[in-house]
Amino acid sequence: MIKLLQVAITQQGAPELIRSDNGPELIAQALQRWLAENPIKAIYLYPGSPWQNGFKPFPERFRDECLNRALLWTLTEARSDIEDF
Repeated sequence: MIKLLQVAITQQGAPELIRSDNGPELIAQALQRWLAENPIKAIYLYPGSPWQNGFKPFPERFRDECLNRALLWTLTEARSDIEDF
């Protein structure tokens, strides 16, 4: 992961911060050291606070925007709605 970050920083420039849904205890020690050596701040979402993350996971989006939208009475209807999604 650190190598990918370094490549991205070389190509795009360094971000001011990196946002993660895991607290510092769940991040690899090597990544913690790398962040400490670079001027990039780490920000963590609070546990159990999905509203802080602006992105819905795909299964949740799929359910909300496709499956819960209408009653699907036949397999053909389901296939059509899923294809449209």
